[in-house]
Amino acid sequence: MNNLQNYSFIYNDPMPRVKAEGRADQILDAALLHFARHGYAKTSIAEIAKSSQIAAGTIYLYYSSKEEILRACAVRFHQAHQTAVFELLQKNQLSPDQKLKEYILNRFELWQKETISSKVSSQLGSKVDSQGGSDLAQAMITIAPEINQQEQDLWNDTLRKILEEGQKKKLYHFDSLTKELRIFLHCLVGFFPLPGINHPFAPTEKDLREMLQWFCEKWRTK
Repeated sequence: MNNLQNYSFIYNDPMPRVKAEGRADQILDAALLHFARHGYAKTSIAEIAKSSQIAAGTIYLYYSSKEEILRACAVRFHQAHQTAVFELLQKNQLSPDQKLKEYILNRFELWQKETISSKVSSQLGSKVDSQGGSDLAQAMITIAPEINQQEQDLWNDTLRKILEEGQKKKLYHFDSLTKELRIFLHCLVGFFPLPGINHPFAPTEKDLREMLQWFCEKWRTK
């Protein structure tokens, strides 16, 4: 996948490159906060400009539209995920069990931070649209479907590599790795609910740890 494009192309002198990238990230940070709290549809370039403290005209030098801003947010998130996966898989000192738990628990922590941030904003009196998160999720699927698919593929590929490593080291035993992976992914879904959807229980780290331990023990049984 290509690296996130360098938005400093608007300068003839390459020296301002870091400043340009920093400003681009500043725009994305402000936009993502508005998207998550108020929804994609209800967020305007003017609101992003106000939050980022960057003039709307300057924003258009970096991104031609709100859609392009959302796409850039998705690309940046996916690239951060790719980097995290690469670094994890290079940790040869970790067992497959440890890699699996570190990967899933880190993704869960990230999901929790986003959820808690939204709740805190609401409690502090910020005007938060209760459907903002679900609106953002739907916008991501509609505007950047290929990146959404790449995220799903990255999840699947990462988990498959960890399970294959466990199998290669004769730690895990499967009749069908593909079947086990599919079951495992189905069980994970409940711990990462889409925003705006009511669930019968609130996902907790304790429950997730117990589930991960159960699968690891199951796979180690011949």
